[in-house]
Amino acid sequence: MGRVARAVGAVMLCVALVSQGGQVAAATPPFLWLPLDDGAPVSFYVNDDWTNNNGLRTYELLLPNGVLYKHLGTDYPLPAGSPIYAAARGTVNLSQDGFGDGCEKNTADNWGNAVWIRHDNGFTTMYAHMQKGSVVARLGQTVEAGQLIGRVGNSGNTFGGQCGGNHLHFEVRNAGFAVVNPYNRDTGYLWATDPPRHAVGTVPPPALPCDTPGAPASTVHLPNVTKTLGGPDGWVTPFYVQNVGPGTATIETSFYRFSDGALVTCRRVNGLLAGRTHGDDPNTDGDLPDGTQFSVVVRSWGAPVVAVVDQLRGSGRATLAAAYAGFTSGATSVYLPNVTRRFFGYDVPFIIQSLGPVTARVSAHFVSFDGTKVFDTSVNVASGRSAVIDPDATPGLSDGTQYAVSLTSDQPIGVVANAYNVTGASVAYTHTALASGAGSLLAPYAVKSATQASPVVVQNLGQATLDATLIFTPLGGGASQTFTLFGIGARSSRAFDPRFTAATTVPCSTASATCLGPGEYSLRITAPGTIAAVVLPTGALTAAAYAASAAPQRRALVPLVRRNVGGPGGWTTGVIVQSAAATSATLSWYRLGDGALAATQALALPLDAALRVDPRTVTGLQDDARYSLVITAAGGAIAAIAYDLGPDGDAAMIAEAFPAP
Repeated sequence: MGRVARAVGAVMLCVALVSQGGQVAAATPPFLWLPLDDGAPVSFYVNDDWTNNNGLRTYELLLPNGVLYKHLGTDYPLPAGSPIYAAARGTVNLSQDGFGDGCEKNTADNWGNAVWIRHDNGFTTMYAHMQKGSVVARLGQTVEAGQLIGRVGNSGNTFGGQCGGNHLHFEVRNAGFAVVNPYNRDTGYLWATDPPRHAVGTVPPPALPCDTPGAPASTVHLPNVTKTLGGPDGWVTPFYVQNVGPGTATIETSFYRFSDGALVTCRRVNGLLAGRTHGDDPNTDGDLPDGTQFSVVVRSWGAPVVAVVDQLRGSGRATLAAAYAGFTSGATSVYLPNVTRRFFGYDVPFIIQSLGPVTARVSAHFVSFDGTKVFDTSVNVASGRSAVIDPDATPGLSDGTQYAVSLTSDQPIGVVANAYNVTGASVAYTHTALASGAGSLLAPYAVKSATQASPVVVQNLGQATLDATLIFTPLGGGASQTFTLFGIGARSSRAFDPRFTAATTVPCSTASATCLGPGEYSLRITAPGTIAAVVLPTGALTAAAYAASAAPQRRALVPLVRRNVGGPGGWTTGVIVQSAAATSATLSWYRLGDGALAATQALALPLDAALRVDPRTVTGLQDDARYSLVITAAGGAIAAIAYDLGPDGDAAMIAEAFPAP
């Protein structure tokens, strides 16, 4: 999203040039539909000869820099919140939101909350001054004529006083980016109908919901599912739904389009046997449109289910991979310890899904790690649907800054953070927000080597400053090293980066009281108050992340474990099990295809340490195969993660294990 700011600057330069040089005529067949409901009035037309010769209302004004500005678009005055639609099919090449409007209006950006769409014929349409929080069209998304993209407001530089002036400024540019008046009958009338009308019927009507009777046994929410998002080699998110009950399950999967919340399709799968997994690859689903982002709700009858989502893009060295666990329950307060805006290239947008029966009103409170920057924003999210807050596209946040984020809602929500390095190495990671904290957290895996390190970010969920203690124990057990993060402010975070001497940015490599030695570790984090944490195993070519466990369990589920999928050296899932007083664990491996028990494994667990289980060494498991795993602890509780590694590129992703019912 860093490209948005540069695009705006370039376009504003074009605006100044066009205002001096006049408009260029269009030579193209009519293709535009009215971007508003039928009958929308026009207050100002494009200032050109045709408008003036026909006595239509327009304006010009002398700018402070001495340039004479002639109105370049068509203004439609409508009540705040009126729907705005795409005027033709195309790809969103600018989407920005977060600028105040109404009585909180600011003019930090002339366009305010806005969307630009580039169409198949090379033209671009622009939609400006939208209502804060209403923009639903996302950068890179393909939209259809008549598809909802936002709502009328008065953000940006508008007339009508601080609280008035709600309208849509609609601008059309040709392939050379010169202004075109779509009403001009001399240069070419561009509206598909006369008079212009909304594109009724050009977007398929919402699908019918599934109709399985009775209350579901479980509901799983997946905030972010995509199909070819960003092009044929773009993001795709296969997901896997496992029956974790003793009986047979019927499952319904509902896909809701991000842009307008419409139900695109609902599918039913009958007879999913206990222990079996149903996989869904959106790229192979003919009833889903390409280039689209969805929120998904999975409901089951007869037995409970869980789900995990793989987020994949590209192939070979261009591979990007991340994973997250679906939400079987939500919370009205959730926490993200590490959200950044252009911090060493990283942008960390987060996706919020409403798990309640009605629209959720969600507030996000940002506090910089040093406590000097505080920012608040809010968004409304319809039931089952998702919304995005992208720091790089949110005015009021500062570049080069790490934030701790606390979200509160009047409905339960689930939140996924999707981090991506925009300017550096092409790497990405995902983790879920934490619905609760504790005074003691478990993190099964951290690493320090010549190529990888695992920064640990700890968030203070309380109102008083506190210190946190980090205890690193080698995998398999051994002598621990202990470090302290001092002075974590209320609702803020601190990071421990093992590459450096504690509390400095001086690199270190030898174990000491202030330096973590090389190796692989498990981690326990303690504090005198309530904390949450994320661990970020990252390197120059790979990145992954997971949330530390605040509630270890005696029984854990891993819905998907791979063993050399794709051939020797292919995708393999290492499972790391950490003891929280447990002395042993039994691992039951089930084939994904038929749910049959393939292997049983007994582990002796080192106290307060972790073990890695490599499926390639488990007798009874086969290569190029997938399994589900149930871990049953004895003597105490455990925490566990599944760490997938592939053969090339950023082929690394981590998902936390589920607590078993």
